[in-house]
Amino acid sequence: MNNLWQYHLESTMIITVLFLLYQMLFRKETFFQINRFLLLLIPIISYIIPLIHIEITSEIYNNPITELKPFIIETMSPTVEKQKLPWLMIFYLIGLGVTTLFFIQKITTVKKFVKNIDSCKQIDGIKIYHIDKENTAFSFFNQIYMNTSSYDDFDNQQILYHEKVHVKQKHSFDVLFIHLLIIFQWFNPILWLLKKEIQENHEFIADKETSLLSKTMQYHDLLLRHATGIPLSSLVHSFNHYSLKRRFKMLLKKQSSKRNLLKYLLIIPIIMVAFWSISISGAEQLQAKNISSFSTLDILTQQTKDTSKVYQVVKMVAKFKGGSKELYKFLAKNISYPKLAKEKKIQGRVYLEFVVEKDGSISDVEVLRGIGGGCDEEAIRVIKSMPKWKPAKNDKGEVVRSKYRLPLKFSLD
Repeated sequence: MNNLWQYHLESTMIITVLFLLYQMLFRKETFFQINRFLLLLIPIISYIIPLIHIEITSEIYNNPITELKPFIIETMSPTVEKQKLPWLMIFYLIGLGVTTLFFIQKITTVKKFVKNIDSCKQIDGIKIYHIDKENTAFSFFNQIYMNTSSYDDFDNQQILYHEKVHVKQKHSFDVLFIHLLIIFQWFNPILWLLKKEIQENHEFIADKETSLLSKTMQYHDLLLRHATGIPLSSLVHSFNHYSLKRRFKMLLKKQSSKRNLLKYLLIIPIIMVAFWSISISGAEQLQAKNISSFSTLDILTQQTKDTSKVYQVVKMVAKFKGGSKELYKFLAKNISYPKLAKEKKIQGRVYLEFVVEKDGSISDVEVLRGIGGGCDEEAIRVIKSMPKWKPAKNDKGEVVRSKYRLPLKFSLD
């Protein structure tokens, strides 16, 4: 449950940042097709990045200390079970249900409207329905609805061409896609703004294509004459809907300089930064620990209080008596999930480092990266309580002190 809210939070943060950058850098450009791609890419990237979590472990040290496979500590306590469906989840599900019902209602409205129309002809695989309602023209997937008697033939040609652009470029799929995302994350205001931006950009594309049929000002006047009417649904592309003021501005605006295309290259580093900040966990903490613990990474030994060497590279590594299987049995039997961590729903990996002495005892237990909530202390306690290991040997066959790393994963799932 906690992971769901974390996912929503991270995806909302990314989509907010990317949308604001779009508003600042690309919204005023006349590269409408590129903007269409970018507006669809924003939510896709925002929802994918939080799903990718890369743990940076001891590999960041670039040294050969032996590291064991992670051991997972799970809990299914009654306290956690009771909190499986908190009020926040109930509120989310209610919103999910309401937005789903509204979406179904919009689909139903369009279907009912179609049922009442008898007059239909097909041109280039596109169904064109004649409707009696004046000042109404819109498209929905491969269907166009318009009153062919409202204007002269040339006006109708322009309106029909405008709606054909929507159909041929499959703009309805974009609208359907963003509506489905809104259902999933209905509480995110950026998605609602993104939907409006996508649909306005569709109109810019269709306006630009249609204005090539005649002089730009003639098409401008047609939009003015057709400026009334109420759209059937937010799922359709209405000829007379959306901000006419902005449509006029973009229609009359001079084509953006090709040099401005270079700005779109900024998308790559922006996405990389978003990916790194959200998906790469533990990098900074481990790097900081690395710098403080090892001033030179290629040093293979480290001096401790008794001045004897601690080997990081050995010919025969130290082993828990009975092997890894017995080690994990010991951990499973002796470690417990801290109460505070359960209450605060803390989970994650605790990275430990320790030394196996010449006599097999454990010393110098240290947390490289912790998660708090008592998990770090519990991990240290259990490692210190381990029975003696079989010590490591160097290439001369001598028993030596050696260093180990062990990740312990605390999980509430």
